[in-house]
Amino acid sequence: MSFYLKFTDSMFIFQEKSYPNIPLLIDSNNVFVEPVCNYLRSLIVLNNLKSTTVKTYADHIANFFNYLELSETNFLNVLDSHI
Repeated sequence: MSFYLKFTDSMFIFQEKSYPNIPLLIDSNNVFVEPVCNYLRSLIVLNNLKSTTVKTYADHIANFFNYLELSETNFLNVLDSHI
């Protein structure tokens, strides 16, 4: 599968606090999928969800993006019929 997750380390600092283990979605070109990364980061940094919970969400999102890729559908063009 082309989409995969990487995780921040303790060097990721926001407002003087370290946030390790934030999942980040990477595409087949090794580029961050920014809307997804921003969403996952906000769940931990702003909404105070546990990184283990957000990792579960990220795993499902990565699986969905891989499904979209197999369906030759860009995530910006997802319709209800894809879900």
